[in-house]
Amino acid sequence: MFSFGKKAPAPLSIDEELDRIGAGRFHVFTLVACSLTSASQSIILNLLPLLQPCAGYALGRTAPADAASTSTAAFVVACVAAPLIALASDAYGRRPATLAPALVLAAAFGVAVTAPTYISLSVLIAIGSVGMGAPMVPLCLAAELCPPKSRGALLNVINWVWSAATVLVIGMGWLFVGSGAVGGDVDLGWRALLATSTAPLA
Repeated sequence: MFSFGKKAPAPLSIDEELDRIGAGRFHVFTLVACSLTSASQSIILNLLPLLQPCAGYALGRTAPADAASTSTAAFVVACVAAPLIALASDAYGRRPATLAPALVLAAAFGVAVTAPTYISLSVLIAIGSVGMGAPMVPLCLAAELCPPKSRGALLNVINWVWSAATVLVIGMGWLFVGSGAVGGDVDLGWRALLATSTAPLA
């Protein structure tokens, strides 16, 4: 056999190629997107148990079934939205599939602050729960395309943001509902809680 040049180098594995490329602006953007969507999911999950009894009392709906129906609707919407968002990310790209649910969440919860009835509040919460299905899209993207050497650190940062959002909601609940910071007015309390908890997502 005759050799007419150098032997071609062995192809790199995906992880080796990602290590060679390194982290850059794309990963920073992905980290921000993952952190915000993770925070939105944490806020919804931790806000519902605080919001429902206060809003129900203020709006005249104190039956346990009312709170249960609101939570059920929120989680059903999230479960249905998650696979649909995944399909949308394949069809239209991961950026719009991440940003659109976040905008729906911020808009729905923003309007919910002014909800005049418990039913309208429940409907808006259910609509906003579409945002709970969004975190998986950028999270999968980050895990797939982050260099292995920094993958663990990136995913840990996202978990820290989740924890920070949890502490934020609990702190706001104590401030606006538990401590009577708004003059003991339960109606103003839950509205202030909802507004301040979702403001970072706007």
